[in-house]
Amino acid sequence: MAALFEDDGHVLHGKQLLLAEDCTLRPTNRPLERAGAGISTRVQGKPSGQGARREAFFQPVRTEANQPGAPSVPALLSKRLFSLHPGLVWKDRGERTRGRAARAFLEQEGLVRPYDTRGLLDHVRQALSASTDRRLRLQTLRFVFRLWQPRRSLGGTEISSLGLYVPSADGRLIRASDAVFGRGWGRASVGEDLATVVAAGQDVSKSLKAIAGRLLDVPEEFAKRGETTPEEWWAFLLEAGVADGLLPVRSRDALSRVDQGRELTARQLIRMAKVSAEVQEQWEPYVRNWSSAYYPRTSYRGTPAWRLPGQDVVGRLGQEARLAYARLVLHGLASWDDARFTSLWTSAGSQSSPDTERVPTPLGAFVREQPWLPVRGRDRAVRFVRPADAWRCPPGLEEEPSYAPTVDHRLRHLLERGKASDRLREMRLPTWDDPRDSARLIAALGQLAAEGALGAEDRPAAQREGWL
Repeated sequence: MAALFEDDGHVLHGKQLLLAEDCTLRPTNRPLERAGAGISTRVQGKPSGQGARREAFFQPVRTEANQPGAPSVPALLSKRLFSLHPGLVWKDRGERTRGRAARAFLEQEGLVRPYDTRGLLDHVRQALSASTDRRLRLQTLRFVFRLWQPRRSLGGTEISSLGLYVPSADGRLIRASDAVFGRGWGRASVGEDLATVVAAGQDVSKSLKAIAGRLLDVPEEFAKRGETTPEEWWAFLLEAGVADGLLPVRSRDALSRVDQGRELTARQLIRMAKVSAEVQEQWEPYVRNWSSAYYPRTSYRGTPAWRLPGQDVVGRLGQEARLAYARLVLHGLASWDDARFTSLWTSAGSQSSPDTERVPTPLGAFVREQPWLPVRGRDRAVRFVRPADAWRCPPGLEEEPSYAPTVDHRLRHLLERGKASDRLREMRLPTWDDPRDSARLIAALGQLAAEGALGAEDRPAAQREGWL
């Protein structure tokens, strides 16, 4: 068979060719994308395994997947596989496994899986794509975690490619790639802040309400009976695709193409983005002076106009929710890529030098121009201002200006992470005692003095700052 179908092994998918362990004739495997063809593999309303197509595996050999102490295959997953008859020998005279061309052919064409970690993970992927059984989804989640746990790796297979399901805070099972960390996941996560913002704003914001259904369940639902730690599960779930923090979004019905460059006006851009009236109000002043495209009769295509969930309502939330939102924004500034801040519109066609127009996104306009950053002055009351209206105190500053609106000390450590500091400087956040901001410092001191904000005890320090 290997010789006859050397170049056409795909025609054997799903054919009754294999002698199983119970001496019955069973079909070969089919690739995942063809699993729904012919015989249905999706099980609706039945216990997992009843009526489901079983996948073929070679007999186990000693590998990391079946050594003593290795996790056993869950019952519901095991019901969806069968092993070839042990009388089928796949060794040549030199006792080299997989030496026979037949086994190599069956494996390479995907007709039979090897009983190793990779083969079992492929089986997990196939089972999850074919079944809606809740117990199967939960069992496969724990099985994959136990395979990953010893080495913090699956040997080259990305966890996010398996399509795992995780329990959400409202009791449903959702795809790991759709989930976000919520309450209880410790200081390594910002899930506590996200849950706080969602609880405060979901009744007035559709985008925050959508996040409510995606919040992950508490770690006690994962790390049960002390067998594992929440920290292990947090690391595993991150690799599985669970997000941590406030993720930028875009409107699904937004338009990303204009037939002629002359149509690419600020008003048209805002209309095409399909954002709420509140977001339009935040965004429009920041793009109103943007000029039209270079090629007036050429079509243009653009990248998304990203925005933040809740950016249109955060100003109406309470102080604790606004502080949590600020921490989420600072967490995002450390890692969001540049495309989240600027939309690129590029001319199509055959021009020798294509034109690319850069337009700030609603997210970029919000972070730069809206009052979201918490500061404190002499009265220690928290106010929220634009980055340009605050002052950053660098680590190690000998004498902090109590009379100036400096970033709340509870959030200052977040300014030093990743790209956050550089991004905020681009948004005109000045740094106290930085020579680059000397002119702004002198102007600020003069304004504070004129407003009577400087007391007698402040003047010596303020004068030293003005002269330095």
